[in-house]
Amino acid sequence: MITSHHLLSHKPSQTFRNPASANTVGQHSAPFRHAYVRFSAAPTRIAAWRQHLELDELVTQLAPDERYARVLPHLVACARDLVRHCGWSDRTAEVDADQMAFALQKQSRGRTYVLAVPRSLSTFWECEDIFAQMFQAPGLFTAAPSRSRAVILSDLDAPLASMFYFLQVVVPGMCLVLMDETSRHGGVRRVARALPPSDWFLAHDHALCSALGGDYYLALVSRSMTSGVRIQTHGSPSEDDM
Repeated sequence: MITSHHLLSHKPSQTFRNPASANTVGQHSAPFRHAYVRFSAAPTRIAAWRQHLELDELVTQLAPDERYARVLPHLVACARDLVRHCGWSDRTAEVDADQMAFALQKQSRGRTYVLAVPRSLSTFWECEDIFAQMFQAPGLFTAAPSRSRAVILSDLDAPLASMFYFLQVVVPGMCLVLMDETSRHGGVRRVARALPPSDWFLAHDHALCSALGGDYYLALVSRSMTSGVRIQTHGSPSEDDM
């Protein structure tokens, strides 16, 4: 049985390591390119993305907690699709319904995954480390380089990818898709995507316009195509302000 304590203290069956730390030059097992996802509710990182995307200039936007409340039904719909079509089991009845909107569980390739979303956006901030472990569990959300779109989620069931993308829309910068390119000299070129690709926006235009308003939707589509990706070059993988 999944209790609320178990859910919010869940650790993936494989210990998560910072993907950047795996790119050690000189180790044959380290990939030259490494794509992964990251969850972070750090205010400074989110503020930096807001500035980069020029979101403060949008006078018609809703507050983040209101955006989350309007997007939450779509997250719940994604969870239902994961249960119906993708082999996840619904464990919502086993957690605190006042705190969590849903809780799912799946076993795959010898690993057990737990996926849950809270009713309140503030819970992400209050339990940041716990949700970071959940989102970053190896093999749950996978990413890959893209020639035309830098880096994207890859090889995921559509409802799972949409769940991640809806959260990107609610708080740009909280859920990132990243890729590290490590040179033979040890430098790292880091590519980070904070918004869904434009084709996902277009495929979900009705839901997003209804939840967020047409002006904000169009602004995010534009920013997805022009500034949704940031690129930084570091002397070492530990240097990261994205």
